[in-house]
Amino acid sequence: MEQQNKLKESTIRFFHDLFDLLLVNCLWLLCCLPVVTIGPATCGMYAVTLKLAREEPVNPLKDFLRGLRDNFKAGVLLELLVALLLIFTAGDLWFAQLQSGWMQTLYITLALVTGMVCLILISYAFALQAMFRAPLKTQILNALKLTAVAPIKSILLWVVLSVPVVAALSLPLEVLKVIGFLYLIAGFSGPAYGASCILRKVFDRVNGTPEEDVPPTAEK
Repeated sequence: MEQQNKLKESTIRFFHDLFDLLLVNCLWLLCCLPVVTIGPATCGMYAVTLKLAREEPVNPLKDFLRGLRDNFKAGVLLELLVALLLIFTAGDLWFAQLQSGWMQTLYITLALVTGMVCLILISYAFALQAMFRAPLKTQILNALKLTAVAPIKSILLWVVLSVPVVAALSLPLEVLKVIGFLYLIAGFSGPAYGASCILRKVFDRVNGTPEEDVPPTAEK
């Protein structure tokens, strides 16, 4: 009987969380339409998915809008920084094709550096901004340090977040037409939730071990 109750509770929670992710996914897509609001919308999405990962009470609409509002300026700045890094990375790769010898190696190296920094910011900075109150410079430095503190979890994080992008770029168009509705249901909030489950462990590890070289931040 006790096992049946636990199974029932787990099932109810699963469908409840699934509905929350569906709603957050729709909110994120809607708020990303102006393009310039992608950063704040991502902060709002993490404000919800991080709570779900911690099994905390969640009001998806209220928490999303609060996360978007409270992190609007920082989210826009992060988005612009990521966009600039992507432009520099693409530019370096383009110039590398036109060069040879050490110049080509130089441009490829620059592209790898800017691309890695961009990937780290996408993986950590928006979630840090959604969860902690700190200056943007501190959030960026923390994102870089967390990658060094938890390299294996960072790789897992990159794999989880790359799933929708890789699927969209690699799957045949016929397959995408069939499963395209998944992107509308949870194609972005789903990976964000998976990333939040990993981020929760990284954040808990850092907060629980003050000897780690990561500046403490005050939780919102």
